[in-house]
Amino acid sequence: MKRRLAQVAAAVVVVAVVALWNFSVAFAESDLLAHCRELIKDGKYEEMLAIAEAELAREPLQYTYPSPATTIIRHMVDAYRKTGRTAEGVDFLFGIYARDAGQRAASLLGEMVFELALESAKYRTAKEVLDILSGGETAPEWSLQYAQLYAVTGRKEEALLKLQENFGWPYGASRTAVIGLPEFVALHDDPTFQELVTERPSTFAERIERSAALLRTTVDIMTEAELEEVASFYKSIDSAAKAAAMWQEISAVDARLYNQADRYKDKLMQMLSAGADWLFYQMSLAKILLMTDDGDMAVRVVEVMAGKDLRPFPEQLIMLAFLTARISPATALPFLHQVLDINFGEEAALSQSYLQFMLVNAFAVAQPDTVDLLLGAAVGDEAVRRDNALALLVFFQEEKLIPILLAKMERSESQEAWLENATHLSHLRLPEARQALVRLQYDTALAPAVREELPKLIEECGPPANPFGDEGVKITNPTLKKILLNNLELTLGYDIGKVAGTLALSADEGDIEQLQRIRSRLMTRLSDEAWYDYRVVTAVINLIKWRE
Repeated sequence: MKRRLAQVAAAVVVVAVVALWNFSVAFAESDLLAHCRELIKDGKYEEMLAIAEAELAREPLQYTYPSPATTIIRHMVDAYRKTGRTAEGVDFLFGIYARDAGQRAASLLGEMVFELALESAKYRTAKEVLDILSGGETAPEWSLQYAQLYAVTGRKEEALLKLQENFGWPYGASRTAVIGLPEFVALHDDPTFQELVTERPSTFAERIERSAALLRTTVDIMTEAELEEVASFYKSIDSAAKAAAMWQEISAVDARLYNQADRYKDKLMQMLSAGADWLFYQMSLAKILLMTDDGDMAVRVVEVMAGKDLRPFPEQLIMLAFLTARISPATALPFLHQVLDINFGEEAALSQSYLQFMLVNAFAVAQPDTVDLLLGAAVGDEAVRRDNALALLVFFQEEKLIPILLAKMERSESQEAWLENATHLSHLRLPEARQALVRLQYDTALAPAVREELPKLIEECGPPANPFGDEGVKITNPTLKKILLNNLELTLGYDIGKVAGTLALSADEGDIEQLQRIRSRLMTRLSDEAWYDYRVVTAVINLIKWRE
């Protein structure tokens, strides 16, 4: 018994010592990370590398999450690139990886070394790293990396086979993203490569289904009595104020009913048609039905709701407009017409309010079908509609707004009104808008105070900076470029961020119309990521316009 207790005590001591060592190493790595960041902040990359290399070479690193070591190495990789020492970086980091490869979490380091080795044309090292990572070439999750390595070393057939293997794997790479990888430039003209990277409705549907399956939960079937309870709840909401106060309860009921929408679609349509006495009730049922993305159902919903004044419930109105526009922009026009009447307040900014966020989404999804509606409202007599339309047209950088703004400036009865329209013109940030502002400098009738503001407005309307730098690859093959654009349009722009630099280098004036469609379609995703992607495509379009 005493012997057993002694063994247990010894084991506890060993565990404690190991834990203490791990803690001390992690603590030291945290200090090193903080020091590295300070040196990077001051642009002292060489000094940072010298210190980091000396420390990392001393003893094995800790890769458990959260790992300061991994972040330190990311900074080192960036510093090797900035100092032109990528080949040296590969040699050093490969030594660290070979030492620490026994730790499973060290695979992150292996991936970074592999990427840097490819970039530095150290293909032998890249192969060694990849073999350690994969345990040989049998693991499908590493098939893309083998394809990259084979492609860049001229082993075309093997590269294509590995790509085919990767795309056949349920968790394979995005076909669109592969087009933007520099290792495959030599394959751009190859018909087999072009065929492999072409996204199709079936492949995209499989991708979406895999994502949905991860989130899917078992849903209890709602009884008829429970449906009536939901109906009674919706009918009890009789004002926008009450809807705002009960938004959490409404969201919960919406989510519950949405899970039943496909099962009870016809029943919900009957309830919608018979519910003319309760506006919020009808709008809520319409919203749920539109969320099924059924085109025929959307037409029926709009037929029921047509002619109703939906403005008493602004949030629901905008959501109806957005959901309908996702399915059919033209069908959504009656809703969008009413949306322009919503008064968001003079001081509110488009990006600050949820309602305004939804406003832009609704009209962005419906582009270009809404241009005529917005242009008409921009010259109308109703101030709220006019202001909303102007804000949207400026946001969308609509070129047809330029003559309208110039006419407004000519008719302006005050300097404030003139400057307001001139500011709108500047914020379009289009070459034609800048030319118009430059011409105004020669207008001798301008008041001195107004003339003083023009240089600033002209500067603000200048050519945009290229946010993509040197990233991406230039596609010179017209077939492959069309495949890239078609992929993005089909997949709602999900991989825009991975090919943004490639788009900026490859797209030209003839692609603007399709880029605008891509920009519109990606907004159907209704997410922060979609907003980011919208800005990316806008930046690409602007670069093209100013380049041309």
